[in-house]
Amino acid sequence: PVSGVRPVATYSIVARDAATGDLGVAVQSHWFSVGALVPWARAGVGAVATQSMVDPSYGPLGLELMAAGKDVRLLLQAQADKGKVNMLSSPSVMVLNNQEASMRVGDQVPILTGSVSNTINTNNVVQAIQYRDTGVLLNVRPRVNAGGLVSMDIIQTVSNVKPVPAGGSEINSPTIAQRQIKSNVAVHDGETLVLGGLIRENTANARSGIPLLYELPILGDLFGKTDINAERTELVVLLTPRIVDNQVKAREISNEFRRKLTGLYDPGPSNINIGTPNYAP
Repeated sequence: PVSGVRPVATYSIVARDAATGDLGVAVQSHWFSVGALVPWARAGVGAVATQSMVDPSYGPLGLELMAAGKDVRLLLQAQADKGKVNMLSSPSVMVLNNQEASMRVGDQVPILTGSVSNTINTNNVVQAIQYRDTGVLLNVRPRVNAGGLVSMDIIQTVSNVKPVPAGGSEINSPTIAQRQIKSNVAVHDGETLVLGGLIRENTANARSGIPLLYELPILGDLFGKTDINAERTELVVLLTPRIVDNQVKAREISNEFRRKLTGLYDPGPSNINIGTPNYAP
């Protein structure tokens, strides 16, 4: 690479936890694999657990920043019958130092921004439409210092179109549900940043019973029931920057992408020791 310009490869995992049980981290890398579930650590803003997964029983998800050695992939996993995790996206991008990279995975939804009707012919209506990106949207701008510390400006957005209510809407335009994380953080080369805390709760009512009879007014409750389903989800974002300052690292990353594409995975002997966590000041 050109002197003074250090490319950065950014790995991102966006996952959604149903928050019905314990959420954990399964650690996997090119050198070793740990299949057992490791609970989240509770840490303050900017805390780093180096080469370790912390196991204190500290209640709700509170991990802000975590690292477990280079080339480590943190795979979200929930305990069976207690939690559910949906991996929304896992994009990777290469970007130059102090340049912004954007990733978009989703659809463009038309939004009605205005309409004008002819006073003579009311059927002639001109509508103004603007398209809006939905899905998983990631903007990141990394800055690398001489010590290998990577500072990142992060804007992570997950949005989706909400279904139109049964009674319709006052305006002929969809409603977009959006959750966004905007932060500026600094991590070392190869460390994994974990951002969470965006929780959403949904409640849905489902009516069932004996056909026709449960729909009767007043008496319908005798022949049917109403199920209330509550869902609580949390958005979790994992980011791992890798500084690419020589041809060897560039070749390693290229081979890693090649293994992903071909489905080949051959873990070798472990050279990472999981021990006592160390927290940065």
